[in-house]
Amino acid sequence: MIPDYLRKELAVLFFIVNKDQTTTDEISRDLKLSKRTIRETISTIKKHLEEHQGLKDFIVIKKSGMIHIHPTFKSEAIDVAYNLKLQLLKTNTIFNYTVLILTRTSLDKATILNELFISNSYLNKITQHLNNFFSSFDFMITISKGNFSLKGNEMNIRLFSYLFLQDSFQDIEWPFYDMPLESILENIPEDILIYSHQRSNIKNRSLCILYAILQIRIRNQNYVPQPKDQLIQTLFTLIHEIVGVASIFEQDTFGTLERNVEKTEIQYFNFLARIFISDVIQTKEKINLGKAFVNEIHPYCTLSNDVLRMNTMLIEEGILEEERCLFNYYITLFNTFYFLVGDTLDCFSDLFIPSWSFHSEVKNEYMSIIETNLSPLTMNEKHKHYLANQLYTLFTSEMKSEVKIYLHLSKDFTASFFVENQLRHLFNEKQIMITDNYSLSDIVITDMLERPTSNKKIFYLDSLDNATRWKELLFLIQETYLDKQMKQKHQVRKF
Repeated sequence: MIPDYLRKELAVLFFIVNKDQTTTDEISRDLKLSKRTIRETISTIKKHLEEHQGLKDFIVIKKSGMIHIHPTFKSEAIDVAYNLKLQLLKTNTIFNYTVLILTRTSLDKATILNELFISNSYLNKITQHLNNFFSSFDFMITISKGNFSLKGNEMNIRLFSYLFLQDSFQDIEWPFYDMPLESILENIPEDILIYSHQRSNIKNRSLCILYAILQIRIRNQNYVPQPKDQLIQTLFTLIHEIVGVASIFEQDTFGTLERNVEKTEIQYFNFLARIFISDVIQTKEKINLGKAFVNEIHPYCTLSNDVLRMNTMLIEEGILEEERCLFNYYITLFNTFYFLVGDTLDCFSDLFIPSWSFHSEVKNEYMSIIETNLSPLTMNEKHKHYLANQLYTLFTSEMKSEVKIYLHLSKDFTASFFVENQLRHLFNEKQIMITDNYSLSDIVITDMLERPTSNKKIFYLDSLDNATRWKELLFLIQETYLDKQMKQKHQVRKF
């Protein structure tokens, strides 16, 4: 739906923004674009930044070939990138047509022609183009009594609407022209709003976008049907019995609904909210639901237990019971979601700009063992691929490395005490520790001449009051920790 040239431009922009510095070679290798294309694209990006935001020299290319964001704009680079992304998207007629069809409660041909400044024949052309695109999601634009609307798989319409609008608009603009943000906030239940100050702007805006989509779809009597798969239905019921009624359905905000319709709407919301606004769900609630999944005799819950059992060797020793419950929670929800949407998951993933990559490029022994263990448990290769990436994230999140630091500070006899205390306050002592054994150390902090060796990093600290050196030391410790953790991911414990 979004033209390739625009996706390419945004991919290059976000790649540069997310790096301290990079090169044409690196961008070319990672994005699989020619070096000539990279140079032309950067030139285009610079023109667009000047045209749309009045920014000159946002991207700097040095004679050495290094590419980076100008220090003046570094702190606001992500903000600039997302604003430019939306500005460029809004220059595309198909994007604007999609926003119209997703956000208006009622939409006739005259409104579309006037707002997009297009002819009737071009409207027919782009409607056909969008319907070809929407067919992958099992819905389409229909015209009834002069009104344009989306019909088909209702769940997919809502998921598409939410992901497309949230990713495109973030909290930059409110996309619903005839549904003011203030009116949405007035109707959101108090128990949700009461914690709004504890959430970021983007999380609160995501909730408002979701709520607006529900209002549009439900008030126009576009309801989700009960799942055809009985196993999905029983799991929805299980979640509903444990979690209860979603608060947004307790105030008749969506009008009077038939009992069965309301129950199905609540069950879908209770489930999908845990996938798409998962950060809003309290951790304690996730743990409790995970405990229920562990003990439930349901094929999807049993599958989660089997997945964890087959991958026992990859799970860190001494993991807390609560962590295991969270593993069950995430695995059960993911599998249920995959069984619900199937291969359409690929299509939803493609909506994100920049791309949502999971760990698709990870090729190491750790990932290979996960994939091998999953082969007898998954439906097909795509299911295995997605589930393996989920497990890789869950399992490696538990990995803990150790960085051992040896102190050799002789000029000030209190210096070692000072440094040790400062590091203890800043880091977890179980991961960043002081050692008296030079041979075991990863980093040596010294105020004397210390000869470098192949397996140690020597850090010279000339003064305890040197703020710049302290920042560099903290960065070195973090970098060393992450390097050791990456090595862990490429190794598997031997038994």
